[in-house]
Amino acid sequence: MPKLARLPISLGVGFVLACSVVLNFVAVIEKHLPLPLVWLLNLPGFVYCHYLRATEPLPIDDVPLFQAGQDVQCFFVGIALNVPYYTLLIYLGWWLVDKWKARNSPAVQQ
Repeated sequence: MPKLARLPISLGVGFVLACSVVLNFVAVIEKHLPLPLVWLLNLPGFVYCHYLRATEPLPIDDVPLFQAGQDVQCFFVGIALNVPYYTLLIYLGWWLVDKWKARNSPAVQQ
């Protein structure tokens, strides 16, 4: 398969994975995975949320509503950032498999 055709395929699969995270992570999967693995699977959102919470000062009034808004913002921005993140992971995984196959193929080893 041409390497240029792999990018839209990886993007499509990354989009599907990011959408499935919305459906599955909240309901079932997140409760059974170790927390560092959940952070790794959502690394861009995790970094964004920590940056958001560290840089925005808390308001004087209605702090719980402000924090709930931050949580919602983190959730949706995290999903949006997961699409290119998953695309990159899939594309790099595909590249590594190709390199591994090329290295172990009998035609290369003479």
